[in-house]
Amino acid sequence: MESLRERFRERAADDLAAMKAAWASGERQALRERAHRLAGVAATFGYPRVGEAAKLLDDLLKPDGVAEETDAAAQRLFDLLGRVGATPR
Repeated sequence: MESLRERFRERAADDLAAMKAAWASGERQALRERAHRLAGVAATFGYPRVGEAAKLLDDLLKPDGVAEETDAAAQRLFDLLGRVGATPR
């Protein structure tokens, strides 16, 4: 399980870069897909706050989501993902 957790941490930087790029270019669907995937796996690897933040962003990016809260939710997830990538090995 530790090797999978390590891979999750390594992918966090890639996920963060891809999500920031999607956010900057307005690619909501690409951002939502990454958030959805993270919501499903983050807690499994010991990052429940990342999973919760990803779930919130996923929900907000749905067509009936609350647009006013999306920016703050995205920034929170970006911050948490940045911390995951910085976690000591």
